[in-house]
Amino acid sequence: MKLRKLLFFILLCNCTLSFSQKDGNSSNLEVNIQNFENKLSKALKSKDTLQIFENGLELISIYLLKPEIDKVDPVIQLLSKHTSSNYPNQYYDVLTAKADYLKYKNETDKSLVLYLKVDKYYNKSNIISKKFKSKVNLLEMYRKLSNLDKAKEELHNAEKILIKNDLTKNKEIVRFYNRAAALYYESGPLELCFKNAQLAIKYAKLFNLPYYEYDSYNILGMRYKHVPNQKMAEKYTYESYLGFLKIGAIREAISTLHNHILIIEHLQNKSRSQIKDIINKRHKFIALAKRNNSKGIIAEGYFNLAAQYVFINDSLNYFRYKFYSFEQRLKELEEAKDIKIQEILRKNSIEKVSDSLKMSKEKLAFSNEQIKIKSKQNFITIALAILLGLLLIVVMYLLRQRSNNNEKLISQNKEKDVLIQEIHHRVKNNLQLTISLLNMQMNMNANEQNNSALLDASRRIKSISTVHELLYNQDYNQRIDMFSYINVLIASIEETFSNLNSNLKFELNVEKINLSPIYANAIGMITTELITNSIKHAFQDTSYPKIAIGFSLNEDNVLTFLYSDNGNGVADFDLLKKNLGMRLISIFSRQLEGDYQFYNDNGLCFKLNFVLKNGKS
Repeated sequence: MKLRKLLFFILLCNCTLSFSQKDGNSSNLEVNIQNFENKLSKALKSKDTLQIFENGLELISIYLLKPEIDKVDPVIQLLSKHTSSNYPNQYYDVLTAKADYLKYKNETDKSLVLYLKVDKYYNKSNIISKKFKSKVNLLEMYRKLSNLDKAKEELHNAEKILIKNDLTKNKEIVRFYNRAAALYYESGPLELCFKNAQLAIKYAKLFNLPYYEYDSYNILGMRYKHVPNQKMAEKYTYESYLGFLKIGAIREAISTLHNHILIIEHLQNKSRSQIKDIINKRHKFIALAKRNNSKGIIAEGYFNLAAQYVFINDSLNYFRYKFYSFEQRLKELEEAKDIKIQEILRKNSIEKVSDSLKMSKEKLAFSNEQIKIKSKQNFITIALAILLGLLLIVVMYLLRQRSNNNEKLISQNKEKDVLIQEIHHRVKNNLQLTISLLNMQMNMNANEQNNSALLDASRRIKSISTVHELLYNQDYNQRIDMFSYINVLIASIEETFSNLNSNLKFELNVEKINLSPIYANAIGMITTELITNSIKHAFQDTSYPKIAIGFSLNEDNVLTFLYSDNGNGVADFDLLKKNLGMRLISIFSRQLEGDYQFYNDNGLCFKLNFVLKNGKS
């Protein structure tokens, strides 16, 4: 929980970059961008190489702060073309800008290589300011990589340069004290964090560099959080938020506002007015996240906002913003899927795709950030299960009401049918989200036993999801075509078995029967468990495995469900009953008020008889 609450502070510290050395004192990033874009355009027209470099480097710095990341690489390419052998410093300035760019994109290995190359060059030169800046870059890079010992080593190297030379008129001193404060916040002692943050604020005001002034306020606020000094922590983090908002650094404003809210939320026995203040600021947080198109942060914002409404007993807003959070996460999953498909299509071969995915998994496995995300996912999964349980209760109630008054409801108001269809759609989507989360959990879990249990759970949820998918895709007919449903169910189960016998055949003898979702869902769960059991246990010695499924309805409205496989059969039915899948079969059979039996007949057989009651069938 503590790590989760520090996420936004760490994110802000990691994203702090080198600032511009000229005209970087503007209080508005938009104005700065326009100013230097105009200067660069003029320099290109006049072919003034020095001005091209000067203004190009300024633009890169501001683009990374804004951020307008898509504009960075074209400027780097432009500067690379104008690099002259007569000015070797230009080459290393471009390398530094490229390293900043790669660091922002979290390509840390490549970024570190470039920073080290630049540092090696300036260690041999007499350009003190560049050498000092290089040490600060390495300090920040090692801090970002969580190599705090190396970060402190570069911090001391920078301090030696600072002591030997008068750099009080060099703007880079602001970033040095700011990054030193961030390092001491993580490694301690906190008193040195406080000292360096104060010095960063002093020089930021002197050089009129508001970005680093406001960033240092945030570091001070987080430092006071751990002292603790509640009032000072709230004061400095809020000043940081207002400052970033003023200069147009929306990403940092989002981060510091979140830090400020967490500090208030940390209070015990909060008053109603404090909770309302948190709610108001959470709304501001979400508005800023939308403005910055920070989709993942939007979802988290809704989730945290919903939690606050619990304290003031506002259940309506609790469920509203909880739903908004899940809906946003569903959109993110869908977009991520589309992006993944596009990435695969851009590859020239299957081998390249496989290598790319393997590298991505390795990076995810060893990333500290992913550990935090995994913790958050566990929390989300539990919350999803609770919400989906509530949703399913509501949906089943609505379905019962509608099935009892079907003709009357249709004639009175077709809009209610549209609403129910939408409910099916929402429930299906949320069940698919749950399946996706289970799959993500399996990918991150090395325990085969746990993964097997998660996969079984995924199949069961998929069985329920299929019912709602079929209901959504038909016009106002709240009945399930069992032939179609069983076929879809079989296809879905086959997809989940990686070692499925290719010779396995299915025989369906299903009459034209349309059942209500209540009956269809129960039969679907029974069918899922039977097929899963057969695939796992029945066909070890069977060359041509076969599964037969049949439905029939007699004149007395008694439906007979028959299932059989040509596998090994069952030696001990008492032992079989202890299996979770078989217990589920028993539960759903009793739900149908049916009689069932297991027996051997050239394999395992299952027979279920139950009466379709009026109003339910």
